[in-house]
Amino acid sequence: MTVIGGGPVGCVTAIAHANQGADVLVLEARSDAPTRLAGEWLHPPGANVLRDLGIEFPESTLHRPKGRGFVCFPDDGSHPIVLDYPQAQEGFSAEHAEIVTTLQEVVRAHPRIVFVPSARVAEVGKNELTVEVKGAPGNDRVLTERIVGADGRSSLTRKTLGYPEERLLLSYMAGVLLEDVELPFEGYGHVCLGGTGPALLYRIGERTVRLCLDVPIYHIKVKEKAAYLWDAYHAVLPESLRPAFHRALTERPIAWAANQVTPRRYFGRDEVALVGDAVGHYHPLTAVGMTLGFLDAECLSHSRDVDQYRRQRTHEGRVPELLANALYEVLTFYDDETVAVRNAVYRLWRENSEECRRTMRLLSSGDTELSSFAMAFCKVIGLAGESIVRTGTESGQWGYQTQVMARLAGRLGWLAAESFPELSQIVDRAAKVANINLKVTGELEESVQFHRLRHQPRAAERRRPAPRSRVSLTDATLGIERAVDHLIGLQGERGEWEGEVVWCPMLAAQYVLACVLMARELSESDKRRVLLHFQEQQLADGCWGLHESSEPYLFVTALVYVAARMLGIAANDKLLRRAGAFIQAQGGVVAIPTWGKFWLSMLNLYQWRGVNPLLPEMWLLPRWMPLHPSNFYCHTRLIYGAMAYIYGRKLQHPVSPLIAALRRELYVEDYERVDFRRAADQLRADEVIAPPSGALKLAYRACQLFESAHPQFLRDRMLRTLIEHIRFDVRYTAHKSISPVSGLLNLLAIWLDNPADAALDRGFEALRSWFWEDDERGLRVAGAKSEVWDTSFVLQALACVPDADESIEAAKERALDFLARQQVRAVDPVAESFYRQNQRGGFCFGALPYGWSVSDCTAEALLAFFETDPLAISTPDTIDAARFILRCQNPDGGFGSYEPRRTPWELEFVNPAEMFGNSMTEKSYVECSASCVQALAEFRRQVPGLLEGEINPAIDAAKSFIAKAQRPDGSWAGNWGINFTYGTLFGVRGLLACGVPPTAPPIRKACAWLIERQREDGGWGEHWSSCIDKEYVENGESQVIQTAWALMTLLEARSPEWGALTRAARFLLEAQSEDGGWPKQDGAGIFFDSAVLDYTLYREYFPIWALSLYEVRRRERAGLLEVDHHDESDAASGARRTSASA
Repeated sequence: MTVIGGGPVGCVTAIAHANQGADVLVLEARSDAPTRLAGEWLHPPGANVLRDLGIEFPESTLHRPKGRGFVCFPDDGSHPIVLDYPQAQEGFSAEHAEIVTTLQEVVRAHPRIVFVPSARVAEVGKNELTVEVKGAPGNDRVLTERIVGADGRSSLTRKTLGYPEERLLLSYMAGVLLEDVELPFEGYGHVCLGGTGPALLYRIGERTVRLCLDVPIYHIKVKEKAAYLWDAYHAVLPESLRPAFHRALTERPIAWAANQVTPRRYFGRDEVALVGDAVGHYHPLTAVGMTLGFLDAECLSHSRDVDQYRRQRTHEGRVPELLANALYEVLTFYDDETVAVRNAVYRLWRENSEECRRTMRLLSSGDTELSSFAMAFCKVIGLAGESIVRTGTESGQWGYQTQVMARLAGRLGWLAAESFPELSQIVDRAAKVANINLKVTGELEESVQFHRLRHQPRAAERRRPAPRSRVSLTDATLGIERAVDHLIGLQGERGEWEGEVVWCPMLAAQYVLACVLMARELSESDKRRVLLHFQEQQLADGCWGLHESSEPYLFVTALVYVAARMLGIAANDKLLRRAGAFIQAQGGVVAIPTWGKFWLSMLNLYQWRGVNPLLPEMWLLPRWMPLHPSNFYCHTRLIYGAMAYIYGRKLQHPVSPLIAALRRELYVEDYERVDFRRAADQLRADEVIAPPSGALKLAYRACQLFESAHPQFLRDRMLRTLIEHIRFDVRYTAHKSISPVSGLLNLLAIWLDNPADAALDRGFEALRSWFWEDDERGLRVAGAKSEVWDTSFVLQALACVPDADESIEAAKERALDFLARQQVRAVDPVAESFYRQNQRGGFCFGALPYGWSVSDCTAEALLAFFETDPLAISTPDTIDAARFILRCQNPDGGFGSYEPRRTPWELEFVNPAEMFGNSMTEKSYVECSASCVQALAEFRRQVPGLLEGEINPAIDAAKSFIAKAQRPDGSWAGNWGINFTYGTLFGVRGLLACGVPPTAPPIRKACAWLIERQREDGGWGEHWSSCIDKEYVENGESQVIQTAWALMTLLEARSPEWGALTRAARFLLEAQSEDGGWPKQDGAGIFFDSAVLDYTLYREYFPIWALSLYEVRRRERAGLLEVDHHDESDAASGARRTSASA
């Protein structure tokens, strides 16, 4: 007989037949032993074949201990899982060239074998061959009784038989040689998951370890291959191996091979047989290729003919094929059902040692029974299904999890079809009816196409060519320096940074109207600047909206219109002419939302009977009842407390000629004929995002009945209670109140109670702290004061700046001094009776004196200290801050903003503020939760041993909440920023702070979601309407702030998509202004789903933060970028060469 191919399988085939008495000719095309990235690990059944043939490897080739099994390093960062071969069996691993050399020596020494090197088979015929021997004249003709093709993946023998190629390119393999390292588990193959593909390590020599990295097809064209491999895989390797990996990438060439798959369907016919890779081959992850080839050789040597050999190997090879394909999918893909299956596999291995042994028997071809595979398969599917049901229950994502379950059920259909071919047509028809893809693992081609469609990046780098850049990205240092200089120039005298928080002119209008109601004259400067603000904020159609980018709002337009008229502007003035026409076109102000009805009623431009009741008596309810106002969100509670007081007193401005004129201008019919009772329920649809529920409408009817016949003594009692609460809040906040909305209402309530109260003057003076004014944009009332918030973020951004100079250090020192003075240390002993939680240790959004500590403001301030100078805050103050944060945690593990949620009931069904959503109770916010766990985790690191009994369970609970809050597409919804881009930044940060590794599926999924939404210019842009629609809505242009958020997320998550990161950094640098800052764009903040805020400093420090992280990462990669191995210059062609030589 003649064996074509003198590799390991060819040699073993020759020896097996020669030992049976055959005379064997071995024809090997090469003259030397080849170098390969496969064929270096032998499972115990393959080692047994060698032992049975009497083949022993010298001790110099093998190393101790031999192959004991495999160790899986899960992508979730959990402990490695050891999978031993059963019955203490052993395989072995060695360098491929050494294995070939040893086996060829045995072949050459065998008396019944003739080994001919440099012999290339030119033609295969029936019982004859045409051979070209290097150096010999002409071709030789060989006559032989049997031909065995052991000539690998590009088998000439297979082609001669007319079998189809059926090659499918799964991925590429990068081979790296690590030197002078110890494996964590010597004698085991190491499978490390969580990179862009699996990583396989095993020892091949006393000093050397082979590292094989599975590289997705769509990454093979990256130019910076060494840097890419470092980015994509170093985090998944055991930490002790990372220095050697870095050395290998910088000092040695990278070998490349194509991971092609061919099903093992054709074994030959007549007197021509195929063995090993010539039959077919799988992904090398399972390292089963050489073992299957040796088993082929043994079986062929004992078979009476090729047909018997084919039948036996088809039966015995079915399970290894199914397992190899299934394992590659389960350990590589990242769709939700596959992740569920992978986690089920981890769980099965950890909980059941017998299943570990079963896996290794199946993997090594020691067990080839389909029933054994099916049993393990069904167990895994059952555990995965249990996990999916639990996820659906905990997250409330039942619709999506049902889809995941249906896809999971497809695996069972696939198993049935593969186990019983006669059922395959029935199963396929059922799958089509159910719209389930059953062949994800069964048919490899469909599997890989499915994987490519769902998992390879769909970002701009793949679907569009990258635009040419005007900016050299040798580094981002110059852009960072200019931006930092600009930012330092914005630092305040106290050391703080504060940017204006721009909302809408409603606030300035209410300020004017409150002054009118309380007969307080505005200065001429205030009048002029308020009108300038109205003019500057006017929309293109002459109206005003809820924010700068909104459509016109009747609510805002009407209030601004009335305020301008009160300031002396005529109705036909160009400032108001189009606004008046808009009001008339809406049928007047009859359908203005409730807040508008309330303010117009105070001005006698609407009637109180047309306002749905705001009963002071609500405060009489027992506190354990969900509807008691103490359970409301603090802003809502305080706003409605003041509104209820004013409603109870029915404040109404006297009728004047101007009021009479406004009544004509604001209505389309005579004011006296308006049915205000009926108008109470009329709302302009375009301004309503939370329409009154049926329950709320019913409650309104009941309240109207109560209002018509309430006991006056009860009303008087409750009004006294409410004014006490209002006065406490004013004192508690140094007369600023929690917000300007509340502040104006509080002043009106106090004025109603006592027009001569000295608190009014102090209140109006404190109210000006909310003002921003100048001669360019007028007098604006800010949506919030943000000194602590902005300063904390600036400090963290500056802490990331590489090469910080003295000016940066001095600015940080001043800022830390300011921040240290902002912690709440005094607690009012009666605060609890006014529904306040203990504020001690907290930091506010704005500067003290303010009085309302916020969980994430406290967390970000702590992080600013920890990352800049931990000694700038004392340990007792740090402990107080941590305790305040802990007090804000909710039972579900998430964190509220000002306080923990006070009722388990969702009260949005009684939300009376039709323009705003999610405003009734505190909630668990992903942003607050992420900031809080970051601070607590860093506290635990900085102050070990303190509060661990409270902090550890708090972090564990928060981790569970954040994980459940992730949406099926991988994003998180934001609450305080727009929207999914902002929420995803904090979702990723939170999980990382909780100890979830960057390689874990939730992080990978979030990064993939971001990459998919990168725009052609490298930026990201999400429209504010996504906050209302609850689905991602793309903006018309990329946004600097959102691009910075996305870039920070990807960098902190160690994304290997360097092309996407570079384009994002390029976008930020190209968008930078001459002064070092960035231009104004759409507002990036939000509250209550619809109120967009422009945090003006966000565009100054978030880009610095993002570019600094980018620059640190760029420098980290710099050494690897200098690597220029010829073997890397064209990985694809190198892979073709390696594959062909194999």
